[in-house]
Amino acid sequence: MCERARNLNRRGPRCFPLLEIILTSIILACAVFASAAAAQSITVRGKVTDAKTGQPIPEFQVLIGERDPVLSDLHDPVFDENDVHIFSEGNYEQTIEERVPVAQVMFLEIRAKGYMPVISPTIRDSGKLDFSLIPHGAWGGRVLDSKGKPISGLKFWREFPGASVAFNQLPPISNMHGGPVDAFVVTDSEGRFTLSPDAEEFGLITSTPDGCLFIDREGMTQQRDWNLVPWGRIEGHVPPTTRPVINQFIMAFLLDPEDDLLSNTLARPLDTQDATVDADGQFHFDRIAPGVVRLTRVAWVGPGQPKFTIIDDLNVAPGQTSKLNWSEGMTGRPVEGRGIFPEPLLNTNSNFVVADSMQITLPPVPDPDKKSPRDMRNWYRSYFKTDAGAALLKAESKRHDYWSQLDSSGNFRFDEMLAGTYEIRAWTGSINRYFLITVPPMPEGATHATLKLPAINAADMKLESSMGPP
Repeated sequence: MCERARNLNRRGPRCFPLLEIILTSIILACAVFASAAAAQSITVRGKVTDAKTGQPIPEFQVLIGERDPVLSDLHDPVFDENDVHIFSEGNYEQTIEERVPVAQVMFLEIRAKGYMPVISPTIRDSGKLDFSLIPHGAWGGRVLDSKGKPISGLKFWREFPGASVAFNQLPPISNMHGGPVDAFVVTDSEGRFTLSPDAEEFGLITSTPDGCLFIDREGMTQQRDWNLVPWGRIEGHVPPTTRPVINQFIMAFLLDPEDDLLSNTLARPLDTQDATVDADGQFHFDRIAPGVVRLTRVAWVGPGQPKFTIIDDLNVAPGQTSKLNWSEGMTGRPVEGRGIFPEPLLNTNSNFVVADSMQITLPPVPDPDKKSPRDMRNWYRSYFKTDAGAALLKAESKRHDYWSQLDSSGNFRFDEMLAGTYEIRAWTGSINRYFLITVPPMPEGATHATLKLPAINAADMKLESSMGPP
């Protein structure tokens, strides 16, 4: 299997596969008519210098990378490790052949021994592009246990954007062969590990019965000591209500909230588990990675009836038990509505309606043709440190979702909706439409009175959702 195929496989599934299949099919269909034409090429030339001295770098490598146009500007490209171009004296001239039949978004990566590699902004046309590389030695560090003793023979695996490897799933299983994946690096007798600098976005993840550890890309550059972090524990209780639910369970997901909003483009630690709520309303997680844990409560209000989800964030400390009394939920009201859609779209089982309590509004983002994917991600992370960005993260941590399936007449129903403003997204066939509704406050608490929404025609719905397809 080629390197590109291996790279795509290790990153796990992409977001929104149905949308990607549709768009890819359109691109491939158009390419049938274009493939007869000769592939055009672009040529990029420029200088590669030392960022500290300004002097030309004597020898360096240039790799060509590509990214599927369906993916966002925050995703790193995939580079062909078997197609490396070597240049000298700080000058390069690289020709990029256009990919036919499927057009890709193109990039360059510059590597030199003793320097941090760098990835270019998007390359669309021929022209001049200079690079400055920052001098840097080997990456690495030392891992210690809770008593400060080095841990030898500790295996680390690489965690790529999309968080496909969880602490509770180590060693990871290969999708291709069904066997365990070899560790990426192992600590020596002194608990140390060493890596070569890499431009790719990834982290290192490990776990033992005593604890777990995740080291991000920046941490790998620091050559410092790291301590294995003891596991945390969660105990929770869902109080009984006058309207009990069935099949209620809790999903726990270790989360950096700002990374969650970056569309799976950052490598981050992952611990994902689920627990069932027992007859007394109790649930627990006996061994979970410390940090901000997003708990998602999922429930059905009856056999075959729509589900709702309630989200809450809990700070779990190392070696400690965190407790949550989850009183929210089952305190809303039923909401019914009807969408008037083209008849053929209602003849499949893939038509859903989702009510989401969060609407994302971002300021104008930088031009991806002038910034690399890493620079784009850093811009978002800086934005989340502003007042507006902090408010967005807070809204994300208290988000509510309600799901329903459209019947043959376009009717839908949500149960136990809490008061608030919701974005209703109707996913019919390959089209995602949305509109806003408001559920008024219920001063007396939960009510059985159904809020009936006026019918809305698909032609009056907006075609772009701030949240993307369900």
